[in-house]
Amino acid sequence: DCERRAASGNVFRPGILAQRYTRNPDHLARKLPVLENIPGFQRAVVLGPNGELLAGYPGGPDENRKYGDTLGKVFKAAIECSLRMDISTFEKGVFQSKEGVTFLTVVDRLQIAVLCSSKSKTNRVLADVHKFLEHDLYT
Repeated sequence: DCERRAASGNVFRPGILAQRYTRNPDHLARKLPVLENIPGFQRAVVLGPNGELLAGYPGGPDENRKYGDTLGKVFKAAIECSLRMDISTFEKGVFQSKEGVTFLTVVDRLQIAVLCSSKSKTNRVLADVHKFLEHDLYT
């Protein structure tokens, strides 16, 4: 039922944040440097409701496009797996490897990825990203 409703577009409609930042991605791009305060921060990428690159930091759209394309595939797989396992929609996840930590979250259909070095403390990354989402993204 969830897949049927999602396919028809009845479940996932962009909310206020997605509409605001899709119309004005420069405003979103100006907020991303705040994430640089996370120890081990390397990059932040935000994709829109349709998987399009809205903003990335550091660098501009051209530099972040390859990250956006790759992370878009990761988000798509995570969202599809969540639906297939019937555990509702994907909200957040953490991928850890020897090279780094990637925190993925979906907020109001905005797909936000924060990449950090392997030396980053996962709990600290989660807390700082949550703080960014709760305080900086909504203002």
